[in-house]
Amino acid sequence: MMNRKLTATLCVIVSVQCFGLSRTATADEYEAFTEPYRRIQVSSSEMGVVTELKAREGDEVREGQVLAQLDDALLRKTLE
Repeated sequence: MMNRKLTATLCVIVSVQCFGLSRTATADEYEAFTEPYRRIQVSSSEMGVVTELKAREGDEVREGQVLAQLDDALLRKTLE
């Protein structure tokens, strides 16, 4: 029971301090960069020109998800 009261009191103090600082704080700028969690190579069984990207850099993708659409106009004409 004492731990809950102490925790609640500390939360209130921290909240009040953060609220008070937020009005007087100035913005700082930092230069930084990030690196990907994992790098993978994606390949296709067909060669061609990419006409549409369905995923952007940094998107989370799943197995089987379409990432890009190839120009299939020639294949469609051949099929006709």
